[in-house]
Amino acid sequence: MPRKDRVDKQEKLRRIRMLMEYLLQGQDTIDIYQTICGQWNIGERMARNYIRVAREEIRKSTQYDVAERVAWHIKARERLIRKWGDKNPKIALDLLDSLAQYEKDMGVTKVEQKEEVREKATFIMPDGSKLQI
Repeated sequence: MPRKDRVDKQEKLRRIRMLMEYLLQGQDTIDIYQTICGQWNIGERMARNYIRVAREEIRKSTQYDVAERVAWHIKARERLIRKWGDKNPKIALDLLDSLAQYEKDMGVTKVEQKEEVREKATFIMPDGSKLQI
């Protein structure tokens, strides 16, 4: 026999979204507990469960956003390297340095890319050596 105080899926999702907003606004957890226990007539254990799920949802969305932004920045730098590589080697090298630093800072170890056939650019350095990228 189902309990009468049980909420449906829509209400649960609404509550989780509300808690996500509270957490993203930086409200204190104890204040959130007190608010939702009083408003929703639930115990502390249920409040903890709701907050745990809300934090997991925030974490999932944040991880996706970071990965998406990293991929965008890498592609943008690669386009600039292709555009400026033959015309100005200094710009291409600066872009490569910034790309390497960006990947290091973001902890990117492996970037999935589609296999493309690209011509390699050859730069003649001031000492006469050739650099091919």
